[in-house]
Amino acid sequence: MALRINSLFLFAALIFLLLLSAKSAARPQAMAPSPSEDVDDIEVIKNVEKNKEVQDLGRFAVEQINKKASYSESLAFCGVTKAKRWHGLYGWDYFFVIKSEKVEEKVEGSLYVYVYTSSYGNGKTVKAWIFEPNLV
Repeated sequence: MALRINSLFLFAALIFLLLLSAKSAARPQAMAPSPSEDVDDIEVIKNVEKNKEVQDLGRFAVEQINKKASYSESLAFCGVTKAKRWHGLYGWDYFFVIKSEKVEEKVEGSLYVYVYTSSYGNGKTVKAWIFEPNLV
């Protein structure tokens, strides 16, 4: 009797797993997330040298870094050389490579900066974080 119940239970479990795998395999492609929902949906911004919005955000980032930085010298903004963006929760998130110089000396280098913009609520919020100063 116990062998018959165990066999019946095993058979029912196998049928259930077979039906479950068939249902998940038959899922239509429309169920896949759209590219805008994908966290890896990163856009490389082209012609950053001519993009006024990108250059303005880069200039803002350097100004914020100069306010927060523990450097003995301020940094001068020379321009954004590379930019990427992706859609954040309430706005765009940017990653910039910024060409910069120390103000007191003519030493060039790059800044890797994350800029967050949000138009949620009444106004526009812009914040900047520095990743790595690479001033040689």
